[in-house]
Amino acid sequence: MLGSLIAILIFLVAGTVFIIAKYNGSRFKATTESTISELSGASETSITQLRVTPISAKAAKAKLIWDQHSFLQSATFVNLRADIKLLSFFSSDWIGEEVVARLGRVYLQTPSSSREDTSDPIISPYRFSAFRSSALDLYFGKAKNAPAILGLKNVELRQKNDGTYQIVFHNGTMHITHWPELTISSGIVTMGQHDIKINTLLKSGENYAGELIINGRIAKDTSRPVVLDVKAKGYPIQDLLGKELGRIIQGEIRSDMGSLSYNYKKPQPDALSFIMPFNSSELTFSDLPLFTELKNLTGNTHFVRPVFSSCHGTIMRTSEGVTLNDLKLSNTNTITLSGSISVNAADRLSGTLVVGVHKTYFNAPPPKIFTGPVDGFYTTTVTLSGNIHNPNDNLRELLGKNQSQSAPTLTPDTGTILPGNVPQRRDDRQKEQEFDDLTH
Repeated sequence: MLGSLIAILIFLVAGTVFIIAKYNGSRFKATTESTISELSGASETSITQLRVTPISAKAAKAKLIWDQHSFLQSATFVNLRADIKLLSFFSSDWIGEEVVARLGRVYLQTPSSSREDTSDPIISPYRFSAFRSSALDLYFGKAKNAPAILGLKNVELRQKNDGTYQIVFHNGTMHITHWPELTISSGIVTMGQHDIKINTLLKSGENYAGELIINGRIAKDTSRPVVLDVKAKGYPIQDLLGKELGRIIQGEIRSDMGSLSYNYKKPQPDALSFIMPFNSSELTFSDLPLFTELKNLTGNTHFVRPVFSSCHGTIMRTSEGVTLNDLKLSNTNTITLSGSISVNAADRLSGTLVVGVHKTYFNAPPPKIFTGPVDGFYTTTVTLSGNIHNPNDNLRELLGKNQSQSAPTLTPDTGTILPGNVPQRRDDRQKEQEFDDLTH
């Protein structure tokens, strides 16, 4: 009995020494790097500090580099580990639960030309349920202002039954020059032979339960722009407009017709654009001087922060800034707005708004800058200016000119008020008539 135990112990020790000696040499490392390159299509793979034991494998870093024909440019993973089943050492395959990297960084690129893969499919010797990176940063190019998705969590590469691969990811933040940060909730990327299918869910900010859904296909043919469908369900418009413009306009929007486009022929960051026609049942406006002027004009505080119940428009965003076009906003029997609002990359505010005030807010004919009424609203056109941190418009100026045009004027020689320039109120005329009746 004791002899059997000693024999088994010697066998295990000898096996362990054999495994460590065989699988920790330079030859095994070179074979592993070559196999990974063949499986991934990389032109070069390097692994640092590869260590194999009878129950696990570890590496300090793995780096892959692709040629100019691939969407992938490079990928680096650090602190890799894998639990290995003992059966692997008696088989040609490596078997285990998953391969995990603590952190990954992947750079994408625009392929210089398409190239058909004529090589035979490679049978992978790695039999793991998933390849996972606990955290991953994804960069769309190596330029300083290139778009990026940072802080993705638990990114997994899985093989489907049909042989295609899927990448499943969670969380993360989209970083695009002159765009607001957008938070990713989850997503799936399915890699086909001729295209890549994307389905991503973006969650809304605090106090909102809305979502933004991005889906579509990215073809390997780069001669045509990529166009992904975007849908909004109760998504806060301020998350799309950015912090500053989102301070002026707030509320939830709906849309089934948005699109996110990428034009390969344009340089970064001009290649990316976003457009979304939307509607909403409640948008709130504030912080534009015109609303304070309307409050002073009508005496009604509802104009300071008007809430619109019927809202339509289109959001357009490029590297040059963000624009709200074709705005049509109304609050029954109170106020209407139509026109456009733009903020450029330098935070300059511009645009033209046609402002309507319901006739019931005027006890007398409104200032001459207003026309109408049409459908019960008097309207005037206001021009926006200034910057998004200190917005301005010309409504006060227009009202001031209107008052100066109706004020009495003085002759240059005598300072005498010219006849006919002093409009008399009804109360003054009535008092004069009563005085005449008493004195005659």
